[in-house]
Amino acid sequence: MEWLPLLVLLFWPFVYAWAVMSFPHPTVPDRVYLNTVKPIAIGAQISAYLWFARKAVRSPVGRFGRRLQTIIYPACTIALIMILLLEFTDIYKLLGIIDPYGHTVHDGASCLYFSVITWTTVGYGDFHPTPSARGFVACEAMLGYLLMGLLVALFTNAVLESRAPSR
Repeated sequence: MEWLPLLVLLFWPFVYAWAVMSFPHPTVPDRVYLNTVKPIAIGAQISAYLWFARKAVRSPVGRFGRRLQTIIYPACTIALIMILLLEFTDIYKLLGIIDPYGHTVHDGASCLYFSVITWTTVGYGDFHPTPSARGFVACEAMLGYLLMGLLVALFTNAVLESRAPSR
């Protein structure tokens, strides 16, 4: 039972991906959905990440000890990154992105590709945000900087902990 928070956190991105890609947008107006529902959903995802990660680290880990606990935070961070990528993909599906030919597209695959490219701040230039999506693109790029830096720090800590002698 002590592993339940970790399992929920690690499998939630897959359930969420299925839900986002399978079901149409809710019937609330676009402005309400983007300005109220999506920020609340993103805040809830980050809050759930922090709560579950804290709960998973504080739970007893049995014979595996401290080394397993150092893996939990990077795994939880990867799960959060996946969820946030899907949140922004959903936003881009609604607002659309501009393809290389100048057409606005709303398909899930292109929007997920654009979200990943934006998150990693690669910016190939083949897709562009629509004017109404620019604020979300900037927010996603900043979250990408912050969480990718956190992920690198957590993996570095995990490697250092694995090389440390057992206590």
